[in-house]
Amino acid sequence: MLSRAGSSISPYLLQLAVFYEFLPWMLVGSLSLVSVVLCFFLPETFREPLPDTIDQMQFCEKPSKTLNCYKGVKSVSSSQVQLTKHT
Repeated sequence: MLSRAGSSISPYLLQLAVFYEFLPWMLVGSLSLVSVVLCFFLPETFREPLPDTIDQMQFCEKPSKTLNCYKGVKSVSSSQVQLTKHT
C-alpha cells in the first residue's frame, strides 16, 4: 500500500527544488537513513529455522533479539514439524 503512495508522490519530489535546490535529495537521503535505522530493530534470523505456518508463529517469543520460534518442537523433519505447548 505504501509503495503505491510512494510511486505516485515520487514524480513531484523534483518540484521541491523550487523551495531549496537540494531539498529533494535531502528528503530521499533522509528516508533511506531512517529505513537503515529501522532495520536494526529486526530480529536476527541467520541460520535459524523460520516458521512456515501461522500456528508455528504462536510459539515465537515476542520480545527477543533473535527469532526463536521452535522452542516447543518435538521433532523436526523435512516433511513435518510437530509442536507442543511450552509452559
